[in-house]
Amino acid sequence: MAPPPRQPDSDTASLPEAEDVQLYEFKGLAARKASKVRVLARVLGKWIVTVALIVAVYAVLISYSVDRPVMSTTKKRQFNALITGLLITLGLSTASFLTGMCDDMRWWILSRRARSQHKVEHILHAHSTSRVIRLASRSKRSNIHVVVTLWVLLIIGAQVGIASIGLCYSVERTEDKALLVRGNVSIPDMSSIETTKVANGSNSQRAQEYTANSLGSVSLAYDTATIDQIPQPGDLYSSDDPLFFCDDGGCIYAFHEVNTKSALDPDSFPITAVTNRLVRVDTICRSYRVTSGGDGLFENITIADSSSRGGARNVTLPVLGGSDQSTFFTDTMAPCGPTCGSVSVFEASSSSPWLYECNTTVGTPTNASLPEHALGDDLVWMVAMAVALQGYSTTAADEDLQVQGIVYPAATYWGTPMSGSSDALALLMSRFAIGVLGMAAQSNTALFVWGDAPTIGQKLNMEHWDMIHLIMVLTAGLQLVLGTAAALTAHRVVVPEGGPVAEAEVLRPMLGGARRRRRGRFDKGKGSMSLTVRQGGDVKTAWVYRNKYVGDGVYDLYMEEVLVPCKSSESKTGWGSKKGSRWTRLIKRNKENRASTDGSSSSRAGLRDG
Repeated sequence: MAPPPRQPDSDTASLPEAEDVQLYEFKGLAARKASKVRVLARVLGKWIVTVALIVAVYAVLISYSVDRPVMSTTKKRQFNALITGLLITLGLSTASFLTGMCDDMRWWILSRRARSQHKVEHILHAHSTSRVIRLASRSKRSNIHVVVTLWVLLIIGAQVGIASIGLCYSVERTEDKALLVRGNVSIPDMSSIETTKVANGSNSQRAQEYTANSLGSVSLAYDTATIDQIPQPGDLYSSDDPLFFCDDGGCIYAFHEVNTKSALDPDSFPITAVTNRLVRVDTICRSYRVTSGGDGLFENITIADSSSRGGARNVTLPVLGGSDQSTFFTDTMAPCGPTCGSVSVFEASSSSPWLYECNTTVGTPTNASLPEHALGDDLVWMVAMAVALQGYSTTAADEDLQVQGIVYPAATYWGTPMSGSSDALALLMSRFAIGVLGMAAQSNTALFVWGDAPTIGQKLNMEHWDMIHLIMVLTAGLQLVLGTAAALTAHRVVVPEGGPVAEAEVLRPMLGGARRRRRGRFDKGKGSMSLTVRQGGDVKTAWVYRNKYVGDGVYDLYMEEVLVPCKSSESKTGWGSKKGSRWTRLIKRNKENRASTDGSSSSRAGLRDG
């Protein structure tokens, strides 16, 4: 059999042969020393549990803050239950990790020097914070005070840090995203242009044409954004948000739906959400330079048109507006298609007059699933030509106008000179048309249909991600560093394994000492420290943890009783010098006590694998 490896313990004076282990009288627990790999693997296993809990906390926070921008009351309760349970479990796991460090370190601490039974008991209960604090309060050693203070601060700091994660987020009422639930919703009636809010209740075609043009002008009160800024379906809408979205040549309007219950409640603010139903308006324009009559003082003008005979074409204006004005006119009986309207624009100028011919097309609503989502035919063509519709005429008030026109001064938004830029005018006309459609959707009568009603939900606001990262990194990092350091330090001695029964085997010698002290107290009647009485007050009994190697990888783990000088005797009789005769007698007594303890064992302890 190969010889056992050399052990670093100071208890190893001579190594008996392996076959002598069966004959050895064990004073305490027979155990084997765990390998360093096993010790570190145990630390790593506990650390992985902590990391798994941290990952679970992150998963819940990210899932409810990013993947769920809005949640119901039920989801809020579910989140609170999950995050509370995980944080409590993480706190318990951290406390268990620190307690495990204490359990291993206490045997190394007990092996460092002899201590009284009272201190040994406190050290054995190192997992109890109150016992540790009690030990420090009764000790005069400054290093014990420092270690206990740091240990208590570490335990409290770990629990406070984990509990503080709850202060890094909040669950609040959402202000940007609606919670959609099945129910009644209010949508606009888009079958026609309603005139009740503009034309004194008349619903004639003249009134509708006049109203359409008025709605386009009113739409300037609402903001316009680019198409890439269109809100997502379910976003809450407020009057401060952009209502129209445009790019080169085209504009889009996103329909809204209102919670019917909130709309009918006079004490409640209507809850409005954006839908995925979109309508796009596109305009295409061609520009022609005016060669005659461009100052706006003549009904007939001449434009340069290469497609006409002679390269020129005459155009008759329905309205004379004068110079520095733009005249928009259209033939209401000559549309360019079922959803298309043709509008001509004369840009009068004494220096650079232009004529434009434009076609505006109104698209079909996307994602329309109900008949109520459709646009009426009359509404569509009025939207396409609204910029040129006047509705009423001062010269023929009792007759419908076929050709109509509106004059916009150059100083106004709609009359801005484009100087021949057909693309700029196309964007302007698309903006006017989408403004008419959007204003009609805002002002028309509401229809009640079954759909996804917007409600105010809850959302998880992550206010301090940086603090959460710091707490989690410190929790995992310190556990790994401190756990590894404590395991390697405790591994310098053999740590008894097996629970309270195994520890009782280690503490068995102390039970004999306690019985002797009780007998001495009953016999002498002079207190519990019978050994101190017998020794004349010069020495007292103390205990130190031993892990004696007995061969074949087996250790004898036990508490050894030693005699130490009393502090009062040290100061009075010169115990401080180890060369004095009193020290010699004390060392001799310790050897005699150890020999008598070895010889008093009445039973053999079997080989037990720790």
